[in-house]
Amino acid sequence: MALAVRGWDAFTGLDREFDQLVRGAFAGRGGSGQAFAPAADVLRDGADLVFRLDLPGVDVEQDVTVEVADGTLAISGSRTTRADAPAEDEPEAPRALVRELRGGSFSRRFRLPKGVTGDQVEADYDRGVLEVRVRGALEQATPTKVTIRARNASE
Repeated sequence: MALAVRGWDAFTGLDREFDQLVRGAFAGRGGSGQAFAPAADVLRDGADLVFRLDLPGVDVEQDVTVEVADGTLAISGSRTTRADAPAEDEPEAPRALVRELRGGSFSRRFRLPKGVTGDQVEADYDRGVLEVRVRGALEQATPTKVTIRARNASE
C-alpha cells in the first residue's frame, strides 16, 4: 500500500532515495578496470594447505599469476567481463543496465608457514575455481630426543 503525501507517492520516493543511497555506497565497485578480491576458502587437507578462489570467466593461462616469495602466497590477475568486451560484429558495446559481475584486476595474499618453497606449490583450475595446493605445509618436524649428559660436580 502506497501513502500519498502532498501529491507524491511516499513509497516510490522512499524507494528511489534508498536506491540512490545503495548505489552511492557501492559506487566504483565491480566496474571495468576496478580492483576486486575474489572469494577464497583456505582448507587443511592432511599436511597440505589448500587455497580455493572463485574465478569464473578468467583465462588462467594468460591472466593469472601464482607466486611464492618471502613466506607469502600471492595470487593475482585480471578478468574481463562480457559487458567490458564489445562483440566483434557489433559497432557499439552493449550498455550494461545492471552490473554485478566483477571485472578488472585482483590480488590475494596469504601468509605461509616457515620453510615453504615454491617447489611445494601446484595449481589447478576447474569449472571456475582455482585451487592452489601447498604440499606438506603443515607437516610438523619430527621431534628429536636429545641426550642429557650428567656431569659429576667432582670432575
